[in-house]
Amino acid sequence: MPFTNRAKFSPENNGKLGDLISLGSWKQGVVNRVSEFNVPNDALLDALNVDIDNNGKIKRRKGYTKILSGNCHSLYSFGSYLYTVLNTDFIRIDTNGNTETLINNYTTSPVNYVEIAGELYFSTKNKTNKINKFNNVELWGIKSPQIQCEVVVGAENSGTLKKGKYRVNYSYSYGNYETGIYPIDVVVDVTYDNFSIDAKCIPTSESTSANFYVSSTNGEELYFAQSGYEVNIDFYDGLGNLPKLNSEAFPVLDNLTFSNGRIYGTLGSSIYFSNDRDYRQYNPMNYIGIDSTNIVILKAVDNGIYVVTELATYFLTVKNPEDTENMQLVKVFDYSAIKGTLFEYQKNVGWLSTEGYIVGDNNGNLQNLTKDKIDFSKDYTDGTSLMIKKDGIHQVIFSLKQDGGKTTFQTYEKDDIVWFDLIFLILYN
Repeated sequence: MPFTNRAKFSPENNGKLGDLISLGSWKQGVVNRVSEFNVPNDALLDALNVDIDNNGKIKRRKGYTKILSGNCHSLYSFGSYLYTVLNTDFIRIDTNGNTETLINNYTTSPVNYVEIAGELYFSTKNKTNKINKFNNVELWGIKSPQIQCEVVVGAENSGTLKKGKYRVNYSYSYGNYETGIYPIDVVVDVTYDNFSIDAKCIPTSESTSANFYVSSTNGEELYFAQSGYEVNIDFYDGLGNLPKLNSEAFPVLDNLTFSNGRIYGTLGSSIYFSNDRDYRQYNPMNYIGIDSTNIVILKAVDNGIYVVTELATYFLTVKNPEDTENMQLVKVFDYSAIKGTLFEYQKNVGWLSTEGYIVGDNNGNLQNLTKDKIDFSKDYTDGTSLMIKKDGIHQVIFSLKQDGGKTTFQTYEKDDIVWFDLIFLILYN
């Protein structure tokens, strides 16, 4: 494919393409912050199907072979498979290009992914699922009980409990996993000694059992009593496990990321997080608010979390999100990012901001590599990024969704997606 620098454009030639130029060194790469009539000799306005390496050398890109037809989005590589949504079905593709439908009529919305310890967690719209270690789809968020348990106090001499006030509650078991308890206890106040308590709950379609808890006489702490959907409580284990409180099924969130034993995700301007080392539930009362605008990008690194809102770019230093006193939020840039363009390469991350191409390390140090050259602040609302290694060079390719008028870039549209034949090279190979 030819490429041009448009430096020879003028009103007299009615904006026709300038002379074709031979391959050479383009130290500035692609530039859109100057008039198309004044592009420097070592810069490009348009670049079609070419690579620009770290030294400014340009070479043509080779073609690729189509393996899948249809409307695809939310591509993710995990294990030996590629996962994506084809039309509305959630599918995976093996290394030979063979496809397998995992969930029919899954979604038309973007899918968010995060992988932990050989398992892939993903969410979209009103659904959450995971790919387990056996490559099977299963539930992710597990609901706590939603209906109060039924409790009947036994007659005198039916047991060994002593008179007084008792609190009773329950959780569900899903195999080895236990949920939080129902939000409200059942309280009984018995005026005689030597009795027991019968309690029962309604099973869910996925639960394998229930766990009932009872307080000590006139006490506040709940202690494990019995397992089963219908139980007779005649004692409690004062040294046993306490139930999980305020825990609900992990919700559908955007911008999933993982840090220090917790999954983080966003809902509007808030960051929610899973229980510690417990990815299926969270406390809905605990969250982190940033600046009251929607969060566009969230990415955890070793020493904190990058947070990009519609207003600014921040670095959040946090080890335990429940310890708000030791949390620190630092503003890095006064501008936003293009949603969906986040990528990761070794121990570095990057994205397209509205002011250029950003890369960052594990300590909150960010660089804008193209601030004086490329402006993405106009028209672009969403995008995607894809990491590839071609001819020994690591590259990231972005495609952007355009909302509004054309920019000075040469673009090609299909299904409202603007595909840039524009390659940004990561500058640390």
